[in-house]
Amino acid sequence: MLNQTINLLGTSEIKTLTDLENLLEAKTLKELKESHQEQLAKTKEELTNQQEQALQELNQTFANTEADYQLRIEARNSEINSLSQKLYQTQERLKFFTENLKTKESIITEYQQEVKEKEQELKNQTEAFAALQKSKEKLARAKEKAEADLNQNLSLKEQKITTLENNLLALAKQKLVNQKQAKALVEQIETEWQAKQTQ
Repeated sequence: MLNQTINLLGTSEIKTLTDLENLLEAKTLKELKESHQEQLAKTKEELTNQQEQALQELNQTFANTEADYQLRIEARNSEINSLSQKLYQTQERLKFFTENLKTKESIITEYQQEVKEKEQELKNQTEAFAALQKSKEKLARAKEKAEADLNQNLSLKEQKITTLENNLLALAKQKLVNQKQAKALVEQIETEWQAKQTQ
């Protein structure tokens, strides 16, 4: 019975009988048991109160946390909606810019094609001008050659004409001399004939 009492009260606090007496404080085991039961009940009540208070605080904290979390969710949803709206606007702008870019690319392509055609036309004109220039140069050389040949032919013809004129003049002079000689001869013959007739 004594060992049970010591074990009940705690072996760490009871080393001697004096310690037991001091702990009992002139109380009976029944009174001590009742006292311990009262303390135990009081402790349980305090513990229950503490647990209820802690539970209330935990519920309040959870409620606050839930409300805060709900506010955060609403704020996040609002932010998501705002971002979605911005994304939609960005997509619309991107669509507009893409279509505008396609239009500009089409205009640029047409312009490049037109520039290419103009360059080809200019190249053709340059080649035609070069060919025309060569033709003019050939024509000028041919004209120069023709003029040189013509001048040479004219010079030869003038020489021939001069020679012919000289020849004709010499022939005319010779003919004139011959005519004079013939006239003198005729006159001589007539004179001689008339002399014979007179005899």
